[in-house]
Amino acid sequence: MKSKLYQWQTEAQKGGICEKCGRIVEYLTVDHIVPQSFVLCLDNGKWLYMNDETNFQFLCQPCNKMKGASWDFTNKTMVAKLKQYLEPYL
Repeated sequence: MKSKLYQWQTEAQKGGICEKCGRIVEYLTVDHIVPQSFVLCLDNGKWLYMNDETNFQFLCQPCNKMKGASWDFTNKTMVAKLKQYLEPYL
């Protein structure tokens, strides 16, 4: 069975609307809302990295490059996901 990330990457190749800037592009990238560098540090990080599609978003290449592995604490989705990921450790 293919991972959710693989399925999203396949869909991204079809293009569409960037969730950050709203541009319509021929090719999108799959971005991890909570950076993958953090997710992979968790006990179940590899599974989350590949399959937690609530942590995926479609971005155009310029928006994804600008975001990189940064933390945007004004992004309510990122903050909620971070709380969800950390709750088992608290």
